[in-house]
Amino acid sequence: MNMPEFQQRQREIKEIWADKENIWLYALLGFFVGLSLGQLVRSGFTLLNIIESLFPEAVGILVTVTIIERWNERRSKQELKQQLMRQLRSVDKGFALNALEELKAMDALHDGTLVGGSFYYANLPGADFVLEDWMPAELSNTNWYQAQLPDANFSRANLTEADFTLACLAGADFGGATLISAKFDRPNLEGASFYDAKIQGADFSGANLKGATIEPLKVEIDASTKLPDGKCWYVGMDLKRYTNPDHPDFWQPTSPSSPCSQT
Repeated sequence: MNMPEFQQRQREIKEIWADKENIWLYALLGFFVGLSLGQLVRSGFTLLNIIESLFPEAVGILVTVTIIERWNERRSKQELKQQLMRQLRSVDKGFALNALEELKAMDALHDGTLVGGSFYYANLPGADFVLEDWMPAELSNTNWYQAQLPDANFSRANLTEADFTLACLAGADFGGATLISAKFDRPNLEGASFYDAKIQGADFSGANLKGATIEPLKVEIDASTKLPDGKCWYVGMDLKRYTNPDHPDFWQPTSPSSPCSQT
């Protein structure tokens, strides 16, 4: 008997014993137990002998049943997490946001469940990835291609090597987030906050940073960070050229494939 068949049989047995109409089974079990104990007593066994002979078997059965139950619970929880991750990619924002809240309730945002996950076209406006216990959300290597994430809260999240290609992230909060080697290829980051974020090695090629908070003294940045026009950051670079529309040399994306060029 394979495991699925065993689980099905186990559920059927539980349902039979839980059914009130089958209460006679308890009476029948009690009758046979009493009959067996009576036979043992008549054969010269004392109650202590009976307990000593049955105790190891009872413990073994209890341990086996407990292990199976825990294994089933863990498997069910993993299956639910996978289902919620698929739901997170839904174009229905209510459906997707509900999945996010369920994942947060299961502590799935910091136990590695979402690491490496793909959330193409996810529709999560106003999504809050901050956990109440202040544990950072573990979202490294996640893919948010063309995801709709305006005003999303990613503060303190680990987004190392995350991919936000063509994503809508206007007003998003990346405060304190780890964005090392993250890919921001032509996303809309207008008004986004990167206060105290780690953006070493991040690639902002073609990104719209109009109104964004991304200043050298407020972020961790180095020469491996690529700016919207393809240039790498250097000491003394004026980043307001990318964030302040009143700057005389303000840079704005113009690629027709970028959602930013339309803002």
